Amino acid sequence: MDGMTFLTKTLGDFVVIKSFPTEFRWFVKDRQDEDYLLKAVVAVFENPQPPQVHQSEFYADCLVRSSVEQ
Repeated sequence: MDGMTFLTKTLGDFVVIKSFPTEFRWFVKDRQDEDYLLKAVVAVFENPQPPQVHQSEFYADCLVRSSVEQ
């Protein structure tokens, strides 16, 4: 799947997710979550790496982000 198609689907997913009350969502709770996830999606297509690299970088970023938010 090309990057634009994936990005379009991701934005559509955000619309569906945001149709649920915020307290029932575990992500995409606010604009910062959307921006964070969109940045990660764009990075995959702008800087192709093996999937394991993207996965480990995203996971590490999520851990840092979640520890800062608490």
